[in-house]
Amino acid sequence: MRQKKNVISGTVHKGIRRIRVDALDESGIGLYRGDSVQIYGDLFARASAIESELFSHEEGDAPDFTEGVSFTARDTGRYTLHIVLDTNTSVKLPLQVLPFQSTEQTRYREISSAEMEQYRRQGNPVLDVRTEQEFSREALSGAIHIPLHELEQRIHELHGYEDAPILVYCRSGNRSTVAANILLSHGFSAVYNLEHGIIEWRRDGREVVP
Repeated sequence: MRQKKNVISGTVHKGIRRIRVDALDESGIGLYRGDSVQIYGDLFARASAIESELFSHEEGDAPDFTEGVSFTARDTGRYTLHIVLDTNTSVKLPLQVLPFQSTEQTRYREISSAEMEQYRRQGNPVLDVRTEQEFSREALSGAIHIPLHELEQRIHELHGYEDAPILVYCRSGNRSTVAANILLSHGFSAVYNLEHGIIEWRRDGREVVP
């Protein structure tokens, strides 16, 4: 089974990429790194077990798969979704996770820590979407803190920044990718994601505050 090159599946709604699969599709599924994903449909509702390198048994398993599986696509690469339908039948669905490709229309861009520092010095807002515990340990000075799971409900707190560059980061670049998509869906016109998160920021010797 071969997947079509660089084709991203499904649609993003409230920060979740939702993909319906009712029958085996040999072209497979395409995702962006950092996507929060829900894959569902008739094929999954019939499953007795679902396994993949993309998620642990605890994260992806459930008593039944009526709602499909949900996970975060953390690393680029080619993967397989192994769907067990009964004791004698199983199917393999190929998946490919690609680095996010920005376009002029989305005005989404992944940036390095050096670029992040340059944008910060210009006075652009910085959004931290990590948990409260992570934020209290260390953060970029002056960052606005809204945890990813609260971003949709608190988007009004960023009112006034819709037409200005807004910089977003998390620990490693995955949650901030989801946050960037949410910001774009709410009309923010220039979103910049710190590609490898605060890990890269620290590794490059840049300052964090407690």
